[in-house]
Amino acid sequence: MRVLHTGVQPCVVVVDLIMPDMSGWELVARLRADAAFATVPVVLHTGAAEDPMRMLELGVRAALVKPCEPHTIAAAIAAHCPRRDG
Repeated sequence: MRVLHTGVQPCVVVVDLIMPDMSGWELVARLRADAAFATVPVVLHTGAAEDPMRMLELGVRAALVKPCEPHTIAAAIAAHCPRRDG
């Protein structure tokens, strides 16, 4: 799998660690290796507390432990994705 370049730069990426074709950790590592996404903030959405050292190494900004309320997810996104009016 390669990261799809659409010309749209996301302001944050929310990643679940359990996915069908690759782990969320692998996806984050691939994002970090891609110059277009290397600095995009990543928020983990996970079922368990995660390894803080691994998160730090990959530049993960936050981890949300499931289950979490939609407003919690929205707040984490807003914290790393400033609103641009206009």
